[in-house]
Order: sequence, then structure tokens, then C-alpha cells
Amino acid sequence: MSPSSARSRRPAPPPAPAGADELVDALRATLEPIAQAVGAELVPLEALDEGDIPVAWAGRTLLGFRLPGLHGALERLLQAVEREEGVPLRDLPREAKQRVVERLDKAGAFTVRRAAEEVADALGVSRFTVYNYLNAIRDQAGGPSA
Repeated sequence: MSPSSARSRRPAPPPAPAGADELVDALRATLEPIAQAVGAELVPLEALDEGDIPVAWAGRTLLGFRLPGLHGALERLLQAVEREEGVPLRDLPREAKQRVVERLDKAGAFTVRRAAEEVADALGVSRFTVYNYLNAIRDQAGGPSA
């Protein structure tokens, strides 16, 4: 079952006001990089589903912002961190890899099954090393160890 087929359809929205096409194009151009960065999708007004976030201007809904499901969430987090770092995660020095693990932990990445293995692969370290980083981070913060 696709994510969109599992969603309920919203009632048909009212027609867009005159000149809305240009506004929709401008909103789409503005929001597209954000949507791509978080793995979301911009959807036209007629495809708006119950779980979508309506994007409105001057009180009129013009399009929707569809958040991604959990499938692929860890991969998207890793890609985002790699983009922010500007180099492949494997090429980072040890201290930077520890910061990456801390950022991923704060983002909830390690609640995903087999996350430690995937993060270890992305960083080019062992799973044991990732757990050591997590334990050190959590010990410093006074939280539970991995």
C-alpha cells in the first residue's frame, strides 16, 4: 500500500483565486529546496490528503506539503548530515564522526532498527565504535547508555 493510498482525501477545496498560478509557482520554487532536504513532497491542491500540511497565502490554501513516511528516514538523516559536512562521512576525522553520532542521536536516529550498523557503514567505522561514541555522549549528558 502506498503512503498516499493510506491517507484520507480532504473535501474538495474551493477554486484558487485569479492570479494564483503565479503565486503557486513562487511558493513551489521557495518551498521545493526545503521539501527535498527533508524528503517531503509538494502536492497540488487537488491531491491534498488528510495528513498533508496545507500551504496557504492570504487565507487561501494553494498547495500541500506531504511529509515523508518513516521508510528511508535514517538514510535521509545521513544524507542531510553529509551535505552539511560537505564531505563524505567516511572522510571525517574521529572528532567530527563523534559529533555526527551525537547529532544523529539527538535527531532520534538510533530508535530505528539496525541504525547503529547503518551509521557505522556510513562513517566507515565498526558498530562497536558507534556504540562507544553513543555511550560517551550519553555519559557526558547524564542519559542512558546504548
